[in-house]
Amino acid sequence: MGSPKKWRFWFGLRGLLVAVAACAVGSFIYSWLPNPVNDNELARLTPGMTQEQVRRALREPDRILGEEDPPNAMWIYGFTGAVYFTDGLLDSTERM
Repeated sequence: MGSPKKWRFWFGLRGLLVAVAACAVGSFIYSWLPNPVNDNELARLTPGMTQEQVRRALREPDRILGEEDPPNAMWIYGFTGAVYFTDGLLDSTERM
């Protein structure tokens, strides 16, 4: 069957590989989760902010609905919030 040292080595190596695979799968699943926002993050936004300023404050939205040019759009963050733009500037926010 082999020496106990070899057995422990292979057992430990398999455990390490399982742990690395679990972390990789968890990271992949986490990257597909919606990007939620909370009340504090929405409260930091002020009307008139540019889309770039909102991106820096809240990260990338999960979905963008609306027109690109002129940029009248609704950005949706997970199932928790929406941000509305008129002519490329922040118009209002909504907690969902």
